[in-house]
Amino acid sequence: MNNAPSVWTQRRTAVARNAKNAVKIAIDHRGQRERLLREYFFTLSRRFTPMLAVDSGDLRFHVSTAEEEGRIIFGERGLDERAMADLVAALAEHTGVAEPLRDKVLLDIGGNIGTTSLYAVRRYGARAAIAVEPAPSNLRLLRLNLHENGATDDVRILELALSDRDGTVQLELSPENSGDHRVRTGAASAAPGLIGEERRDLLSVRACRLDTLAQEGEIDADALGLIWMDVQGHEGHVLAGADAVLARGIPVVLEYWRYGLDRAEGLELLHDSIRRHFSRVVDMGPPWSDEPPTVIAAADVATLATRYDRPDVFADLLLLP
Repeated sequence: MNNAPSVWTQRRTAVARNAKNAVKIAIDHRGQRERLLREYFFTLSRRFTPMLAVDSGDLRFHVSTAEEEGRIIFGERGLDERAMADLVAALAEHTGVAEPLRDKVLLDIGGNIGTTSLYAVRRYGARAAIAVEPAPSNLRLLRLNLHENGATDDVRILELALSDRDGTVQLELSPENSGDHRVRTGAASAAPGLIGEERRDLLSVRACRLDTLAQEGEIDADALGLIWMDVQGHEGHVLAGADAVLARGIPVVLEYWRYGLDRAEGLELLHDSIRRHFSRVVDMGPPWSDEPPTVIAAADVATLATRYDRPDVFADLLLLP
C-alpha cells in the first residue's frame, strides 16, 4: 500500500505553511522576518540558478539551490560555527595548548563544500588543510569556495574516499543533502533504509587507506594537528585503514551516528579502533544540546551505542590519544 500523501495533500500542506510564514513575516514573529524572507527568496531562486552565495563573517560560501541544507544555510545568513568552536575549545582544554591548530595541518575527511577547511585556515590559524572529498558535485562547490575566499594555496584537495582498503568503492548519492553521500559497504547498507537510501544512485570512486596516502607521501602525517571526519557511518572503516597514522598520537574529531554506523557495518570497527589508539573520548553530545561535554575512557566507548541508539540522533566526539 502506498502511504505517501497525495499531491493534493502536499499542495494543501505547502499552502498552509506559506500562509503561516506570511503572517510571521508581516508581524516579524520572534524576529524571523529576515530569515523567512531569505528562505522564500532561496526557494524562488531554484528556478533560475543552481547556486547562491551566502556570507558567514568574512567568508563567503556558495551553496546549491537544489538542497534543503542550502536553504537552511542561506536562511540563517551563514553556517553555524558553534560546533567547531566548541570542539576546538575542548581540544585546547584537554591538551593544554591555547591554539591547538596554530601552524598545524588539518585533515578534513569528507570535505564537502569546504566549510571546515576554510574555518581552520581562516579562523583557527591552521597552516594548511587537506580536504578529502569524492563527490563531483561537492568538488565543484569546494573549488569555487576556495577560490572565492583566496584559499586555493591553503587547502589541498584529494579527490577520493578514505576507507579500510585501496581500490574503488560505491558512493551513494543523496538527492537532498550533499552532506549525506555515503560509501556503500555491503548487504546492510544496501537494505531498505529509513529514508530510502537503497534507491540512491551509485557512483564508483577511488578509495585509499590513510596509511597508504602517508606511505606514498601524499600526506605528511607528522604535520597533522587534527583529523576531522564526517563520513556518514564510514568512520570505522576510515580508522581501520589508518593504524600507522593514528600511532603518531593525532587527535580526531568525528560524528558518532549509530544508525549510519550500523548500516555500514562499521560500529564495532569504530569501537575497536578507538580502544586501540585513544585513551579518552570527549562526548560533545548532539550539536543542538545544551548539556556540557562528558569525558569517558576509550575502553568504555561501546556505552555510546546505547546512549545514542535513536536513528535521528548523533553526537560529535573528540578522541584524545
